[in-house]
Formats: sequence, structure tokens, C-alpha cells
Amino acid sequence: MRALQHTLFLFATLISLQAWGQDAEQQLLTEVYAADEERLTLYCQTPFKPEDRIRVERVYPQRTLLDHFGCDNARSCEMNADYLVIWNDLHQMFPITSSTSRLRRGTFIDDARLDEPNHECGFKTTFQTFEPSDHAKGDVARALLYLHDTYKVPLASRLNLLQEWNKLDPPDELEQLRNQRIADIQGKSNPFIDNPKLADQVVLEGFGF
Repeated sequence: MRALQHTLFLFATLISLQAWGQDAEQQLLTEVYAADEERLTLYCQTPFKPEDRIRVERVYPQRTLLDHFGCDNARSCEMNADYLVIWNDLHQMFPITSSTSRLRRGTFIDDARLDEPNHECGFKTTFQTFEPSDHAKGDVARALLYLHDTYKVPLASRLNLLQEWNKLDPPDELEQLRNQRIADIQGKSNPFIDNPKLADQVVLEGFGF
């Protein structure tokens, strides 16, 4: 009986943790992006509605996060609360189009070393590299710096590049509003949006690109 109760408890916990991620995505699309004029995808600035078949991207590479926690795959980490807190942190979650999601899969954020964008939304892609559109570079940089600073996970790109993007694309009104709404939900804002100059004070301590 105890073994059965334990199994049922683990199953219920697993379902609850899986629902957490789904709830976070729904919360992002309905509460963080609360008004129609604010509902624009990150890379393409495509208008969307919560009921659209929009994708929610986590900018931090899942493989890097799994390796950080010693997990072979997502299933082996799905009971790890620390992993799930980071993976479902709204500060790193952004709406993107389905077509962009396919292009982003398996790539890392970096300089693609291309002279011109090779996609109409303004971003650049190569086999393993994704360089965001200029209007999104600061958003991505500040999200990655926040995750590194808050959770002490490896910095998922080159520090000097993220610092450069932070200056190239400073927080605009919509990013600041998004930051405040996430702070209202999670209880913590992204300090690199509150004060972008903090990015220049980041120093890598043993890990990162």
C-alpha cells in the first residue's frame, strides 16, 4: 500500500510540475502581454492573440541547462525543482512564430558572422548559430545576463557580445512594461532592464563563453 501511495504521489507531483510549465506559458501570453498592441513576437514583431498557435521560446539553451544539473534529457530533470524554476522563469520566455521556432531549434545565440540578415525578420542563422534581429538583441542579452546573475548558471553566449548588444538595443517602453509585469507575478525584476549599465559590471567566474 505504501509503495502504491508513493507511486501515486510521484505521479501527481509530475503532473503538477508539467502543468507548471504550461501555466507559465499561458501566463506569459495573457498576463505579461496583456494588451493587443503589446502582443508582438520577439524576433519578427508579428502581432498575435493568445489563442493563436504561437510558440513560447526559452532563450536559454535547454541542453546547457540540463548539463548544468547533470541530466541526460528533459525527462530526467522534470522532477528537479531548481531546473524547472529556471526553465519556467518568465524573464527568459518570449513569444515567437512557429517558423522562427523551427529555425531556432538546436542553435546557440551568437554572432552569425554574416554581412546581411538572411531572413526577412532581420535575424541571421547558420548551421548552429542564431543572431537575433537588431531590435531583439538587447532583450536577449539582458535575459541571458539575468539568468547567469540570478541562478549562477553558465552564461549562454559571449559576455562581450551580450554587453555590446545591451548597448546597441537599450530597453524600450514595452520591454520595461514587460519587466514590471513579470516582477508583479514572480516578485523579482530583471536588474539589467532596470539599470542596463549593470551589464558592464558582469565578470565571469569560471564558466561561460
